[in-house]
Amino acid sequence: MYNLSSGKLTAVNINLSQYLKLAQVFSFEQIDTGYLVFGTVLKGLYITDLHGKIIHHINKQKGLLHNTVLSLHYSPKGKLWLGMDYGVATLNLNNDLTYFYDNRGDFGTGNVALLKNEIFYLGTNQGLYTSVWKDLNDDSEINRFNLLPGTEGQVWTLKNIDNILYMGHDKGLFEIEQNSVKKISDQQGVWTIIQYKEFLLTGNYNGISIFKKINNMWTFINKMELILGSCNQLIIEKNNILWVNIPNFGIIRADLDDNLYPENRIIFPDSLFNGNNPNLVISDNGIKVITDVKEYLYDSHEKKFIPKAEIKNKAVLEGLLPDNYQKQSLSSEYDFLPIYNGFVLKYLLKNKGENKLSYTLLFRKAEAFNNNEKTAISQNNVINYRLNNVRIECIVPNQDHALYQFKLKNSDKWSAWSSNNTFEFLSVSDGNYNVLVRANVDNQITDSISFPFKISAPWYRTWYSFLAYVLLVFLMIYLIRMWQEYSLRKQKKKLLKKEQNSLQQQAKKHKQEVLLLEKEQLKTEFSGLKQQLKSKTIELANKAKDNEDKNKLLLSLKEKLEEIKRYPAKYHTQLNDMERLLESYLDVEDKTFEIQIDQLHQEFFKTLIDRFPGLSNYDMRLCAYLKIGLNSKEIADLLNVQPSSAYISRSRLRKKLNLNIVEDLHSFLNAL
Repeated sequence: MYNLSSGKLTAVNINLSQYLKLAQVFSFEQIDTGYLVFGTVLKGLYITDLHGKIIHHINKQKGLLHNTVLSLHYSPKGKLWLGMDYGVATLNLNNDLTYFYDNRGDFGTGNVALLKNEIFYLGTNQGLYTSVWKDLNDDSEINRFNLLPGTEGQVWTLKNIDNILYMGHDKGLFEIEQNSVKKISDQQGVWTIIQYKEFLLTGNYNGISIFKKINNMWTFINKMELILGSCNQLIIEKNNILWVNIPNFGIIRADLDDNLYPENRIIFPDSLFNGNNPNLVISDNGIKVITDVKEYLYDSHEKKFIPKAEIKNKAVLEGLLPDNYQKQSLSSEYDFLPIYNGFVLKYLLKNKGENKLSYTLLFRKAEAFNNNEKTAISQNNVINYRLNNVRIECIVPNQDHALYQFKLKNSDKWSAWSSNNTFEFLSVSDGNYNVLVRANVDNQITDSISFPFKISAPWYRTWYSFLAYVLLVFLMIYLIRMWQEYSLRKQKKKLLKKEQNSLQQQAKKHKQEVLLLEKEQLKTEFSGLKQQLKSKTIELANKAKDNEDKNKLLLSLKEKLEEIKRYPAKYHTQLNDMERLLESYLDVEDKTFEIQIDQLHQEFFKTLIDRFPGLSNYDMRLCAYLKIGLNSKEIADLLNVQPSSAYISRSRLRKKLNLNIVEDLHSFLNAL
C-alpha cells in the first residue's frame, strides 16, 4: 500500500500492507466514504476501514468459488460485484444476515444455538460445538468450532435454566458444565425442554417425560399419561394449559392438574391445518399455529382454530430449515436461524432509517411469441395478431429479494406479490393494452411503470374485411333470392306436371274401376238371373208334378165315383178305397223344400266335398241350412230333431271344418 501526496508515493507501513503483499493484491475499490475493498490472487477479498483494520475477510472457506478476485465494482445500492478467475460473484453489503457455511465439514447443519458467558454454543446434527463469540467475527480466515466430547449425535435443543445449560439430545437429557457434559436421563430423543413450576418437562420421541429436583438434581419421575407420539413442541399458556405439537398427528391442548395429569384434552388433527409443518407460536393474541401457507389463531370461546389470511410470498432464507426449527434470540443484537449445512446470524440493531435507498424498477425485456416464433417488442409497438402471446420481464437492479406485481391499467386489482419478475399474457385478443408493474423491496414499494402495446386485429376483423362481409351478405341475399325464385318456378312446373300425371292416372283408374264395377255388376246380374231361372225351372217342375199328382188323384176319385154310380152295392167298399187313397196322398212326405235346397246349392256342395271330403249328406244339408241363415230351432224343425241335437250337430260340424272358437260358422260358409 502506498500513499500518493504531492506527486510522491509513500509506503504505508501497517499490518494490512503485509497481508496484501502475501495475498498478492490485484484489484481495489472504495465503498462509500468509510471502507476499502481489496481483491487478491491467493486469499480472496478483504474489506477494511480507512485505518486498515480488517472488517471482513471472505474467501473460499466462507463461500467464494475460489480465492482469485481480479476486478471489483461497488453499486450504490449496496452490491459489491466481484470479477473472479472464472465467473462473477456478488455480495450484498447492506444485508443484516451473516451466513456461516460448513464448507469443510467442521460442524454440519446448525439446529439450535445459545450464547452464554461470551461462549457460543451450536447444536448440530453432528453434536454440540462451542466457539468464543468474538472469534466469529468475519476478519478471521476460517471459523473455528470445537466439539464437546460426549455430545456426538443429534442435538435438538439448548435451554438455560437457573444459569445452567441443558441439552436435548437424541441420546437423552444432558447438563453442560464448562467443557464437560453430564447425562441426566436416558430417555431418548429430547426435542424440547420447558420448566413448569417445580418440574422439568421434556418432549421426547415418545411422549412427555417429567423430572423433579431431588437432592439438587433433576430426577426422572414418570411419563405423562394419555399423550404419546413424538412431541417436538411444548408450550405452557397462562398457569396450567399445556400445548403439545405432534408432527403428522396434530395439536393437543390439555389442562394440567397438580399431579400433571392432562385433563380436558382437545385434539386438533393435522388435517385441520392447510399447508406443511404446523408450528405452535405463543403471541400477545394467544396461541397460533403457523404453516408454510396459512396462519391460525385459537379462539378460547369456540375452542377451535380460526384461519387467518394466507401467507403469500413468504420471505425465506436460502436453505432455511422447516418452520419446526424456529429462529432463536441469542442476545439483544443477534438472532440465530438454522439453515442446511450451516447457520445464519441476523443483526437486529441495524438502523433501517439510515441511508434509506430508493429503488428503480426497469423493463428488462419484452417479446411477443407463438409456438413457432418470437420477436422482441418495445413500448407502443403494434403486435401482429398471430403473435398474441406477450412476455414482459422487469427487474430492480442489484436486488435479490424484490417482489413484483402487475395489473392492466383499466383493472382495479393488482396481482399477488411474487418473486417472479416475468409476466406472461397468453392468447391476448386484439386491442390496446397498458400493463402497470411495481416492485416491493424491503417493504418499499416503487412507483409503477407502464408498458403500453397494441395487438392488431386479424385480417378477418379489419374494417375492409367487415365491408367485404357486408357486400358478401348482400350478394348472398341476392343469390339466395334468385335461387329461391328459380326453385319456386321449377317447383311449380314440377308440381303442375305431377298434377297432370295424377289426374291422368286418376282418370285411367276411374275408368278401370267403372269397367270393373260394370263387369262385376253384369256378372252378379247374370248369376242372379241364372239362379232365378234355375229356381223358376225347379218351381215349374214341382208345380207340374203337383198338378200331375193332383190330376191322377182326381182321376182315381172320379173312376171310383163312376163305379159307385154303376154299382151302388159297392158304395161302402169304394168309399173306403177313396178314403185310403186320400190318406195315402196326404201321408206322402213333401220333399219339395229339400229338393229345392239340394238343387239350388249344387255348386256349394261341390266346393264342400272338394275341401272337406269327410262330410256326410246330413252335414252338407246342415251347411246349406246354416248358409241361408236358419237358426238352430228352425233347422231342428226341418230335420225333425230336438234343438239341442241341432246345436250338437253344429259343434261337430265346426270340428269337421277345422274352425277355431272365434271364427263365425255362417261367415265361413258364405265365404266358400
